[in-house]
Amino acid sequence: VGVKYRLPSKELVIRTHELLDSYDSPEQFVPLALALHFGLRRQEIIHSKRSWFQEHRDGYRIAVFTEDSFRVKAGEDGYAFGSSVIAEKILNMSDSFDYLIPLRNSRSRLKGLVRDLRSIGWDRRLPLHECRKLYGSFWASKENLFFAQKTLRHASPLTTNDYYADLIDEEGLLDLWSA
Repeated sequence: VGVKYRLPSKELVIRTHELLDSYDSPEQFVPLALALHFGLRRQEIIHSKRSWFQEHRDGYRIAVFTEDSFRVKAGEDGYAFGSSVIAEKILNMSDSFDYLIPLRNSRSRLKGLVRDLRSIGWDRRLPLHECRKLYGSFWASKENLFFAQKTLRHASPLTTNDYYADLIDEEGLLDLWSA
């Protein structure tokens, strides 16, 4: 697993989770949680709705499908999986509105989150997208590459293997996703 993608340092992964835990505002918490714990892309985060959340086994899944004015990248419809604790916190913070993040000014709202990610040490080009890659690495390590591919909604396992997953073998890092 992980031909081209490499995990950031253990310290940066921990700081990223600590940053998420430090947020008490939905404008900060919700987008980072959707990227880090559900692997959503930027446009999916912006268009995410309460109705996408479904209880599933011992967690939640988010149904990411093309609808109305939102189109999933490359038609990669499917489900993203995450913990009940994070899903319920996202839903509780979204004030019962259908859209989890108000669509008005949503892009500018994400700029502050990206600034925060850079301030803790993210120097890669798209730090919010790097959280999606951490999510892929989590599932590749916890389950397997095939499961990571499906939950990231990639058409090819090569994309997941080469660009989105590296095995997490550092002691205790997988536990960070057990909210």
